Parts: sequence; structure tokens; C-alpha cells
Amino acid sequence: MKKLTTTLFFLIFATGIVTAAIPTLPVSEIKPGMKGVCKTVFSGTEIEEFDVEVVDILNNYAPKLNAIIVKLLGEKVEKTGVVSGMSGSPVYINGKLIGALAFSFGIFMKEPLAGITPIEYMLEVEDYEQKRELELTSVQYSSPVKLDELILQENTRVTDLFSKFAANLKYKQRNFDPLKPISIPLTFSGFHPSVIAKIRPMLENLGFTVIQGGTAGSLSQNDIQLEPGAAVSGVIISGDMSVSGTGTVTFRDGDKILAFGHPFFNYGPIKMPMANAKILTVLSSYMHSRKLAITGDIIGSIHQDRFPGILGIVGEEAPMFPVTIKYTSTLGENKSYHYKVAKDRSLQNLVPPIFFMTLLSSIETARFANGDYSIHLTGSIEMKDLPDVTFDNFYSASSFTSNPGGGTDIMASAFDITMALMPLMNNHFDYPDIEGIELNFKAIPGSKRLLIDNVWFDKTEVEPGDKLNLQIELKEYQGKSVFIDKIIRIPENISVPLLIITVGSSDYIDRWEKSTARGKYTPDNITGLITILNNQKKNNKLYIQVNSPERGSFVNGKELSNLPPTIMNILNEKKTSGKIKLLNKTTLEEFEHPMDYRIFGGKAIRLRVRDNKRF
Repeated sequence: MKKLTTTLFFLIFATGIVTAAIPTLPVSEIKPGMKGVCKTVFSGTEIEEFDVEVVDILNNYAPKLNAIIVKLLGEKVEKTGVVSGMSGSPVYINGKLIGALAFSFGIFMKEPLAGITPIEYMLEVEDYEQKRELELTSVQYSSPVKLDELILQENTRVTDLFSKFAANLKYKQRNFDPLKPISIPLTFSGFHPSVIAKIRPMLENLGFTVIQGGTAGSLSQNDIQLEPGAAVSGVIISGDMSVSGTGTVTFRDGDKILAFGHPFFNYGPIKMPMANAKILTVLSSYMHSRKLAITGDIIGSIHQDRFPGILGIVGEEAPMFPVTIKYTSTLGENKSYHYKVAKDRSLQNLVPPIFFMTLLSSIETARFANGDYSIHLTGSIEMKDLPDVTFDNFYSASSFTSNPGGGTDIMASAFDITMALMPLMNNHFDYPDIEGIELNFKAIPGSKRLLIDNVWFDKTEVEPGDKLNLQIELKEYQGKSVFIDKIIRIPENISVPLLIITVGSSDYIDRWEKSTARGKYTPDNITGLITILNNQKKNNKLYIQVNSPERGSFVNGKELSNLPPTIMNILNEKKTSGKIKLLNKTTLEEFEHPMDYRIFGGKAIRLRVRDNKRF
């Protein structure tokens, strides 16, 4: 910690955050009753001042950290109290900077009290810049949700999914009670109101204030100088839709700023896009006042996200990947959306669920209604030096028994895309360099779905090499039956007494395989993960499998069945379990029948095998 005095002093860092004399007042010199002023924006971009009075010093509110407790004075703050978005507002006593407004004391306070992060703590954030590269090379990014839980997920609710990831965010802003960080207004611009309603409880539980807002068009660096007291935003998504968290600049020298007075997410060394912002107004409330902010141009990068605040660098570019969404329909509607997503690795837990909400909003807004529709999705996730993850699937109602409509086709398609992005960003092999995502949604009027109702076979016993005739009856929702005749050939080289013929939808086959052949869904590297994602079964295909109930193995992407007991014992050894996965059943043959419907249900029938030489 730097030694501060009550007179002018010089702090010279390796990267030069402070290169000129600045007047400060350390927390050790601050006494109750001292008067000062705080700078912040209440409306537009104009920085205003209001008075503060020191109540006392709260010593050791966190290990070896002190906070300055002040009373806010003046007509505006007496009306609004502590406002979400004031985080980082600089406070001065006799012209000397003492720190940033950073903490509040709960709701329904009779007088506006706030906590200040001393400036000496915030200045220490710059020290971490000198060891940034060492930190980045040594930090271990852990995956909070096991990879197989993502790949093997089955009908997971979106809220549960988001909660799993949100629970692993490094910093929960409600940890300090009653002294807690002033919440950051997280503004969702361009989002459908119903989507914001879904996400609000989860994010507010983490200490954010979720606000539906807009964008400021173009607020150039010349329009808003990021001087102390100005609004500044950390950006997660920008473009036709945007997500950003807004606070206040505490200090600036050259191209570097300090802000917030507490963490955004406490991610440490990061590169998150940073933008200027405009405050439309303060929404006053007895419970929780908040700034209504709109984000302007991205003008820099947040470089450090630490307990005492954030460090931003104006003019530095933060990495983002582009997203293009195209919506067309057979009714002639054509719309497109373009935005960019922050791709710093520290955001691996946050980006996928917010991206899911972005997809939902895009398509719900494009459609203007959640009526009786189906969707054909195509597209890809492009990555540097890796194969693309591709999408080509069909979506209708989420079940056969529910009424059509309600946007379940949108929900299901957005969910599948997110369930591809999540393991890519949270696998334990490598963090891919995503270069872009392109998605095409084609809307088709009508809930096109079929239920597998009956399956008939012309034989109950077969021989190796036999032809087996199947007739499959599928029923439309509240409609007629559709019949499919299929001939399949029994494999000639089988040596098992029993076969299981499975006729089913993608969901039915997935449940069957993920319970009996889990090893097929456990990748050994990121390329294997991409292969699994690209081999996901399609909703508009009818699948017919010839399965052996005997145990087998999955080796180098191939299923092996009927292995001798001695070989199975060897495979069971722990030292050989790396590339070899044991299976409780083996698929001998698989047939696909594409259809223009979403298929539901399935049947499994056992057939005896005659003339088996083993018996």
C-alpha cells in the first residue's frame, strides 16, 4: 500500500496512471464531521455536485479494509437516496480526493447514508497491471458445470441452467450486509419485455439492478469526456441489442481511469469493452432508486476488475465476436439483427445465458407474436483453427400433448444453440477463439408435429441377414395418421440371441443412448466435443436402430460389440479407460427417415435371433 500524506504528493507507476501531482486525503486523516462534495450525473451528461458529511470510519469491514461512512446532503439526494449507478462517484474534502461512493445500507433508509472506498485502495488496482501477463498465464479457469452435465442435459429448465452458471460468478454483490456494494444498473437494450422478466430475478439476486433501456446512438469521446463524475459502462453485448453495466468514473489520468469503487464481477485481469454513457434520468423510489442509463460508443477496455474498483484504458480495443441473426418466413417476413459479444475468457460463465436471452428477444421481436409456428434453424459457430459447430434442425411445440403456439419453438431452438455454446466456452480442454456466429431462422406457419403411435413388424424372430418389414403409424396433433413402410436388414455378422429394434424421435433415442451408452458423449479433447455437438440427432427425423443388449465399447469413434470377457476385463482396468468407453448396449445399425415434422415418442421391441451358433 502506498504511503499517502495530507499534502500534494507524487505517485509514479510503471505504466503511468498517475504522472502529475494530485491532492488526496488518506482514510487515516479523515474525521467525523468533515464536509465534502460528491460528483455524479443525474441527467444527461452534466456532472453535478452535492454535499456529504463524514459520519465515521467503519474499520475492518473486510479484512484490513476500512470504509468511510458519509451522509448525503442536498435536495436531490434527500429525494433519491443512494442511487444504483452512483458506484464510483468521486468524493472530495477541501478539494482533495478521498475515494469513491461504493456502498449502501439497505432499503427504506430514513436518511441517505453511503460508504466510500478510500482512494488509496483504488490506486492499488494499478499495481496488478505490472503482473498482468503473469496472472493471465497462471490463472486456472475452472468449469463450474461438468461437461457431461451440459452434453447429457435432458429437458433442463432455462432458469435452472442460468442459476447454475450465475451461482459460479466470482462476485455476488449482496455478500456484505448491511453494508453492501451499490448495485450496478445492468441495462438490456433492444430486449423483448417478456425476456427481461425471465432474467430479472436471477440477476437481481446477484446484486444487479436490471433495467430495460435503449442505446444513445452515437456518443463520441468528444461528446463525453470520461472525467471524474461521468458515467461509464462495461459492455457485454453491443449492437442492435446491448447489455451493459453502468457506474461512475472516480479518477482519470491520460488514457487510464478508475471507476466503480467495487468490482463489476471481480474477474481480475480482463479485457471487457468499455463505453461512455448518458443518464436519461434517476428513477426515484423509496425502495431502490436507480439511474436510467443508455450506452454510447465503445471507447476502450476494462483492464482490471478488482475488489476496490475497475481500471479502464481509453482507446484500447477489447475482443468481441460478431453475431448475425436472420429471420425469414414463408409469409414473406425478412428481418436481421447484428451485434457483438465480449469474448474475454473471464466471461465464460456469463455470456452463454445472456446470449440465450438475446436469441429469444431477437426472434420474439422479429415474429411480433407467439402463435402457431414452427422453425427451421441453420447456422454455425465459427472458431479459429477448429471445425465449425453447425446447426440444422427443426422445432415446433415442446411436447405433443400441449397446445400449439406459445413460442416454444423459439425457446427450444435458442436453448439448443446455447447448449452448444456453453460446453465450448466451459470445457476443460481449451478455450476456443470464436470468430463469429451466424444463425438463420425460417418460420413456418402451423405446429407441424407427429407422434409415433404404433409400430408393426412382420416377424418376431429373425436370422442374421434377414429383411424386416416395419410399418410405423404417426399421428398429427388433432389430425390424421401418417403411415411409413420401412424395410431394414438385420446384420449378417451378429452372434447374439436377442435384438432390440428401437423406433423413435431424436428425444426418445437420445434418452435411450444417454442412459445406456453414456461413454459416446464423453469427449477426450475439444475436437471430440465439436464432433459430439455436430452429431446431435435432428428433431425432424425418424430414427430406427438395431441394438444389441450386450455390453460393448466405444473406441476411436466406433462402437464395438460382443467383446470376449477377457477383453472386457482389460478394458475395465483404470489405466486403459482414457480413450475407451464402456457401453451397456451397442448400436449395430441405424437408419434415418427425414420428415417435414417435429417427431415425438418412440417404441422399442425385442426380437429373438434364430440359428445363433453361440447357443
